Amino acid sequence: MPLFILPLLLLILTGCESTPSNPFFWYKDGANQEDFSKYNYTCLQQSQQKISTVDNDTHIEVYGTMHHFAGDAEEKMITNKSLYRACMNAHGWYLKEFLQQ
Repeated sequence: MPLFILPLLLLILTGCESTPSNPFFWYKDGANQEDFSKYNYTCLQQSQQKISTVDNDTHIEVYGTMHHFAGDAEEKMITNKSLYRACMNAHGWYLKEFLQQ
């Protein structure tokens, strides 16, 4: 491949307009970015849920004796998306489709 084609190809690819990964955004009539940040933070806090996962216990026989190894447990916080949406809606925020012009 001639060397001049690579920069040309890169220029063409970077010039392509990309679509947003999420075609929706939160909207509330008369609200600004500061209002959104406030309610977004509040609703994220209220929609956090702790989940626990446990790997299976293991039983291994070594020279005729059974050995028990406990599984691994993990707890983490996740955002319940349904609760988050309900919270935002309760504060007057609604998802609106992003329309490119």
